[in-house]
Amino acid sequence: GTDYSTDEDTGIVLGTIIVGNQLAMVFGPLIHGALYAYNPDFIFYMGGVMVLAGLIFQAIILIIWPETRKPKIFEIKSKDVDYEAYMKMDPNEWKYEKEKPSNKDFKKLGIEFGTMLTNRGYPWKKHYKQFSEILDGAFPPLRTGHLHDYINDCRFLKEHLLQTRWEFDHLRNMGDIHFM
Repeated sequence: GTDYSTDEDTGIVLGTIIVGNQLAMVFGPLIHGALYAYNPDFIFYMGGVMVLAGLIFQAIILIIWPETRKPKIFEIKSKDVDYEAYMKMDPNEWKYEKEKPSNKDFKKLGIEFGTMLTNRGYPWKKHYKQFSEILDGAFPPLRTGHLHDYINDCRFLKEHLLQTRWEFDHLRNMGDIHFM
């Protein structure tokens, strides 16, 4: 539901889905139990009726909110890596070379990264071991054997990190909603 709703309508869309789900869990067994007692074949007809009702409800939603007809597109707004230039390279001539950063480079990264984490409220110093495990999970090893694999891994990782950030920023306040 959130992939198709606007930022303003996300709560309404998810609320409608949850209410429909909860109503189905309450009334579904009651109705199907009574139908089964009357004639066991009727439960299948009722299932078909419910699918049709859901289809009609979805059509109404699409008419009311036309902007929900297409999923959201997460744009990558980055100019630091020109993937197209890499894709034009001859894969047979490309060879991955591991960087050899100096102590000065490591110190610069550490200061910038530590400052960013501290400013964003992450207790990385106090919980260093747990935070290190999170970073290990967030940055898996990239495939370095072939150029196209390497580029696809970089692009995939970046797109999903940006999507995760967007979802975190827009959906974090929905933590009180419980899904079954």
